Amino acid sequence: MRRLASLLLVSASLTVSCAGTPAPNTPSRAVPVTSSASVGLTVRVLTRGTETPIAAASVFQDDTAVGTTNGSGELRTNVPLDIEFHINVSAPGYMGFGATGSVRSEERWTFYLEPIKP
Repeated sequence: MRRLASLLLVSASLTVSCAGTPAPNTPSRAVPVTSSASVGLTVRVLTRGTETPIAAASVFQDDTAVGTTNGSGELRTNVPLDIEFHINVSAPGYMGFGATGSVRSEERWTFYLEPIKP
């Protein structure tokens, strides 16, 4: 008798959960990503061949200057989440380089610049 009562209670709770009100462990709906969402991107600029950091390299995002690299050759900026963008880096005495992509989480992009030979 006790087993039958437990079975009826489980059956009744499943019926209530399915009757319109989601069960407490039901996942919520995904929130759509808006175009204003952004994520961090670390840009690292090194010398090709020696991997020496290049300080004061200029970093551009979609043709807009976002800053210069620090003494470790790095700059942190925000980029659009899941939307394609372009990063270009340049430094005096080096050939500039760029890349296009999109990100879904924080990333680090490393650029290796070739020294200009005299």
